[in-house]
Amino acid sequence: MALAFALGVGGCAELSAELGYTSPRDRPSAEGGATLDLRANSGGAVAFGVNAHSTLGSDLQTIVLSPELRVGVMSEALSLHLRGGLRVVQFERLRGDWSISSLSPYGGPVLGIGLGANLRLLVSATAEYDVRLEDNEADVLYLGLAAGLAFDL
Repeated sequence: MALAFALGVGGCAELSAELGYTSPRDRPSAEGGATLDLRANSGGAVAFGVNAHSTLGSDLQTIVLSPELRVGVMSEALSLHLRGGLRVVQFERLRGDWSISSLSPYGGPVLGIGLGANLRLLVSATAEYDVRLEDNEADVLYLGLAAGLAFDL
């Protein structure tokens, strides 16, 4: 099993879905929730892609779209990446009030374990600095963990 350092060319692409939980770190009154991330990227050790993210909590619901960059090393059995992005458009419902925000950076490590020729189990951690554009809401740091599957096309 040779280590593959593909740069996302030659037909490499990846689709993934992850379920997780996120919780506010610096504001106890803010609530976390279950998360769902759907990603499509160029695949390989250096990958560019798009992330659709949603948080579902009793006081917090979000729908987010963001570009994403992932850099790391891959083999058939194991991959380790750092990924990050910027929440470009974020629709959010917090305690019953809807708002639109933007420019919230996020990032974290991703471990992939090969389950077959084109399938990997993903385990990831994420830190997101949620920038609130409204005057009455303070910015929040969220920390999360997730697991899911990635399919290489």
